[in-house]
Amino acid sequence: MQNPDNQAALTAKNFNVAPHIARLQGKLGTVNTLAPEQKQIEVDHKNKTAELNTATGDTYTDTSGVIDAMMGVLGKNTAEAKKTPNHPQPCAPA
Repeated sequence: MQNPDNQAALTAKNFNVAPHIARLQGKLGTVNTLAPEQKQIEVDHKNKTAELNTATGDTYTDTSGVIDAMMGVLGKNTAEAKKTPNHPQPCAPA
């Protein structure tokens, strides 16, 4: 639409391209603003997911170690040790 020959041809057919060009340029400006913001959010999301995975793994390993230690203190095959969960339980809703 910005080609002068095309504009002249469209104007000759009573199609005013100027308001359409202005509107579309404004929308393109919005897209050009939002695209890098969305990309940064995507990067932040990936980084936060990696942090969560690390924290979850660390928590699981630590909890599992404590359970193993408790079972060792109680005696692995005792009735008391068998009451100890074999893996961490999910947190109860608050």
